[in-house]
Amino acid sequence: TGRNGKGTLILFASGNDPYPWVVYPGWFSRFMSIGGSTDQDRRWQSSAFGHDIDLVAPSLDILTTSVGGGYGRTSGTSFATPMVAGVVALIASANPKLTADSIRAILELTADKIGGYGYEEEREHGGWSPYTGYGRVNAGRAVRMAAGLPQSDPDRLIWPRGGEELRPEGSY
Repeated sequence: TGRNGKGTLILFASGNDPYPWVVYPGWFSRFMSIGGSTDQDRRWQSSAFGHDIDLVAPSLDILTTSVGGGYGRTSGTSFATPMVAGVVALIASANPKLTADSIRAILELTADKIGGYGYEEEREHGGWSPYTGYGRVNAGRAVRMAAGLPQSDPDRLIWPRGGEELRPEGSY
């Protein structure tokens, strides 16, 4: 149940083979599968993608510590996933009353549509692409949305009607 009954959001790296499916267990709907993006806001060419991808985050040429000391650059969806985990922590910090389902919704609703992939498929939280899911994670927008939700009922989102943009009560 996690976080005093609010649930736990489980994130998995989609995989580093450019196949049109994500690696196990990322395809389970209860988990979020995180793919990789480039500094040019495109899908990283080695990132797995497909029907079960949820979001992407930077994964190309990431500066990190090296075995034996020092720093180096490397790539992989295993770098994108902790970036999204960090955004999850920021969201939960901005509004600690949010459930895991609401945090997931905020991540998906505030993602940037990148790469010109065409987000024609309508899913629960808007346009979706098999290459980047709902898009690239946007920490600033996600935290602003979380902070703008009422603390008395933080899971109450006002859903779009007639093509209006989704916003929490109040604005962010």
